[in-house]
Order: sequence, then C-alpha cells, then structure tokens
Amino acid sequence: MSDERSPRTLDDGEIACLVREHWGEGVLHVEQRPGYMNDLAIVTTDCGRRVLRIHGRAMGLSRDARSAGRRLEAARERILLGHDLAAMLAATGLPVTTALAACDGGTIVQVHGMLLSYSAYAEGEPDDPYDPANIRAAAALLARVHVASGRWRARKKWPGRAAPAAWLTVAHNVIATVQALGAWQRCPAVGPHELALLAQEAVVAGHLAHLAVPDDALLVIHGDFRAANLLFRRPGEVSALLDFDFAQPASALLDLGYALCFYPAVLGHRPFSAAERELFLQHYAAAYGGAPRWWGAVPVGERIALMRGLTLWLRMGCLEGFGDRVRAWITAWLPLVLNRPPDVDRLLAEEACGR
Repeated sequence: MSDERSPRTLDDGEIACLVREHWGEGVLHVEQRPGYMNDLAIVTTDCGRRVLRIHGRAMGLSRDARSAGRRLEAARERILLGHDLAAMLAATGLPVTTALAACDGGTIVQVHGMLLSYSAYAEGEPDDPYDPANIRAAAALLARVHVASGRWRARKKWPGRAAPAAWLTVAHNVIATVQALGAWQRCPAVGPHELALLAQEAVVAGHLAHLAVPDDALLVIHGDFRAANLLFRRPGEVSALLDFDFAQPASALLDLGYALCFYPAVLGHRPFSAAERELFLQHYAAAYGGAPRWWGAVPVGERIALMRGLTLWLRMGCLEGFGDRVRAWITAWLPLVLNRPPDVDRLLAEEACGR
C-alpha cells in the first residue's frame, strides 16, 4: 500500500488493518468523519478510544511521481514539527493532543499517498465561538502557547520568519487562476471587481510582510488556531487544542492575526465583531504578561492571515466545487479584506518610509 499517485478514501476494514499493523491495537469499531482538508476516524480499540488522522487525502496527487514525493515530504516535515510542538506544550501542562508512536517508533505512517497519525481520543466538545467565556479561554491559551513556544524556539534555534512568503504566493496564484478561468461565477459574492481588489490587497499584505518584527515574536506557531480546533469541558474551560498540521517557524503575529480573523470560522457564520476582537486581544495580552513589544503590528498579521484564509476558501469554492457552505463563508468574511482599516494604512506608510 504505497502508491503515492493514487490517494483514496480508506474503508473501515482497511483502517482496522492499518491500526493493527502499525500501532498494534485491535479495533472494535470505526466511525469515519470526512473533512475539507483532512479526514478523521474515531477508532475504538482494545486499548481505548483513539483518533486516526488522515492528512490531506489529495496531497500526493500529481502528474509526476517526483512532484508528489516532494509535496509529501514537505507535508511530513511540517506534521512532524507539529507533533514536536504538541509534545512540548503537553509537557508544560497545556491541554493539547499528542501523537502516539507507531510500532516503528515514528509518529507518521504513509499509505496510498496519504500520511496517517494516531492519538488518544480527547474528551470534550466544540462550543459556541461567540461565547465570551470561550473567547477569553481561547485567547489565554493561545498566549500561553506562544510564550512556551518562544522559549522552545530559543532552545532549539528554529529559524524565525516574520511572514511565510509561501502564504502570499499561494494567494496570488489562486486569485490569478480564478480570474483566468472565470471561476468567480461560482461564488455570487465575488466578481471581477472583488477579485481585482483581492489582488490589490495581496500586494498590500506583501508590503506589510516586510515590516521588521521583534525577535520575541518569532517562534513555532500553531498555524490554525480556531474554535473548530478546540474542545471544551464546559463554557470557558478548554479540554484540548487539536490539529497541529500547520505548525511552522513564523511570527506570533500570524497566529494571533489568524485567530482574530478566523477563530469563529466553520463553527460560526460571521467573523468577530469589534467587541469580540477586542475581548480576544485583552485576554491574550493578560495571559502573555502584558502587551508584547510587537503589539502595534497586530494588523500586519491580520492582513496576511486574511489573504491566506480567504484565498483557501476561494480555491475550495471556485476551483474545487465544495459548494454553498464554503461560498457562504467567503460572502461573510470578504468585507474584512475589502474594507481596509486605518491602522493598515498607517503601517503601510511606515513601511514606505523604511524603504
């Protein structure tokens, strides 16, 4: 089972065989939960409940095996970094899920062009992303993740990047493809005018990415901090932070900016209000130990994160045909990009003066 060019969905019997072969546990029941980016299987075994994560079902699809191999290897390195970050955070007492070692000692198994990981089942449920108690708890947790990760990065000497150029490159490519194919017609909220503005804002985000960021903002970020990746025992009490697939050396600004923009996404129907955004920032700063030195540059992270998230949805809704739900997200979040806040213009002026 190693054909990297033909990823496909695994059936329950195959999942049971893989768990037995690679993790040595007998499977009693499998409950599959397909997702947009990854699939999950809740597996009841003779050792308890587990989660089998199937990372990127289409990751290996490519016209040539060499390209597929490169993509898989890059994904493997990113996922392994996420496993390392989660293990470090768990050791500090933070509520995170960690990968269980396979029989060969590793935490990733590759089959059918897919990467699989396995973890204990975390108790708890997703909760209302607009509940103030949940916003306060989530903001405090993200700050503690950043404090711990910053210390860890300093010890490990991970390279720091103020803004991953890859995020903006993908944004430009998606916008250009949607424009070239006329695929915007699949999404009522997006027309040629909106696409042109999106392209313009991607350039703006690129300028902002050149602003200097203090070294204490550079760490290994979670990369996808949203309510959909948190479980709660009760309102205001987080039981687990999930999904470290997008962990990478970068700026805390990107993680915080992404949370401010997309924390309610998928579970909710709209972005944060101004009051909810301010509540998140207040409790992040309190848990961080005071506003960080890079606090004034938070809009930098937000603009770059907006381009990353919206162009991902644009790709899914206009190029991959994911349907009405994704297009509704685009409609609700698009105004955040098209209505540029004054702080961004101020930072752009600073960037221009520094050139």
